[in-house]
Amino acid sequence: MASVGSRNAKGRRRGMTIKFYDGQRYELVRTEPYTRLDGGHTTLAVWRPACPTCGEMFETRTPVRARRFSCRRCPRHKRPGVRVNRPRGAEACK
Repeated sequence: MASVGSRNAKGRRRGMTIKFYDGQRYELVRTEPYTRLDGGHTTLAVWRPACPTCGEMFETRTPVRARRFSCRRCPRHKRPGVRVNRPRGAEACK
């Protein structure tokens, strides 16, 4: 497992990866090895976004090279295929 978000001498995180997808912020927490059904090995990225419905932080996994995030809401508010509205104004900057 790769070390992500280690701290420097001042206690600040370094190497932290943050991506924005359609106005939603995703913070990379860690990577982890994964074995596919065909037996091949790959690496998954574990991201921590905030649910746009309730604001609760949750974890989701994607292939490391993925460009999109399929899981946009927490498990409690999961609504596959329903569009997530982009936050506006001050909420977009959180």
